[in-house]
Amino acid sequence: MCGKCIDINTKTANALHNFALWLSDHMTESDTSDTELAQYVGVERKTVIEWRHGRRFRHPDHHVMVFDYFDEGWVQIPFFREYKHGNEV
Repeated sequence: MCGKCIDINTKTANALHNFALWLSDHMTESDTSDTELAQYVGVERKTVIEWRHGRRFRHPDHHVMVFDYFDEGWVQIPFFREYKHGNEV
């Protein structure tokens, strides 16, 4: 385990999972590559891959940049595992 890592609770894990599904759906729908989104947000391509797999997402400013990229004024990410690819509950 890394020195900067902290244990996450169930709600946080679910939110990361749901964000990963939301991001994958939006990237597929808009035909956005990992490289394109990474360049827009200012991160490495491997970071976007980690986001899409729900493995990490540390900086709120990156969330804002991702939502801006997809022209979203606000996004609701549930803390429960009811999100389905392509359609929110």
